[in-house]
Amino acid sequence: MGKRNYLLAIALIFILAGCSTQKSVQIVSEGYKTTKINNASLVILPLSEKFVDSEVWENHFQFDSTNSSDISIHNRFLFFEYYGTAFSRVSTSNVKDLSTSTNLENVNSSIEYENVKLATDKEGEFLTFLAPKNGTLTIDNQEPDFVLFTQTLRWKNELKSQGTVIMGSENEYSVNINIKLKYLIWDNKNESIASYGVILKTESLMGVPKSPTYEKIATELAQDIIEASPIF
Repeated sequence: MGKRNYLLAIALIFILAGCSTQKSVQIVSEGYKTTKINNASLVILPLSEKFVDSEVWENHFQFDSTNSSDISIHNRFLFFEYYGTAFSRVSTSNVKDLSTSTNLENVNSSIEYENVKLATDKEGEFLTFLAPKNGTLTIDNQEPDFVLFTQTLRWKNELKSQGTVIMGSENEYSVNINIKLKYLIWDNKNESIASYGVILKTESLMGVPKSPTYEKIATELAQDIIEASPIF
């Protein structure tokens, strides 16, 4: 192997090694690691500018541009159609899902937010969040035990041709569904961060994704979040 090819091979190894470090990271905060609460009340709420000071919200995207969501309206609708239901299935929590709500008049929040870097289990590695600093959220004048904030949701469908196929066949192509979900669970009673993380998932299937696929993905995400949280 020539010197030039050798250097290219070494560079490729480092590139691949860098790619392989991308993995899910889930952290349970100190004080919650040995806690599991049955029948907690949980509100699911995508974080939006409605609840955040405008200056903090604008700085949020400058602080870390990867916080922005990248998902089509169609996929967002399908994802959230199963998201709240999945949490109800995999936990004992009383779940209220506001992901698809257009009317949030009954939601009141005194929560203050800040852009922070939260530690992972790897020394020197951090996750960036627009995180609650203090305060509580109420719905219909009631305070839920926990609030699950969905911060980043990226959903990319990669279509891969299977060569010569019969037109109209459901197996004309394979699909890789790549998902990135950044989340944070806020202890609404004690005004503290209970858990947080970034989940990366890839689902491979033949043909067009259908309801069972979306349901499976939502269930797996819900299981991952609940397992790494103080909620049972």
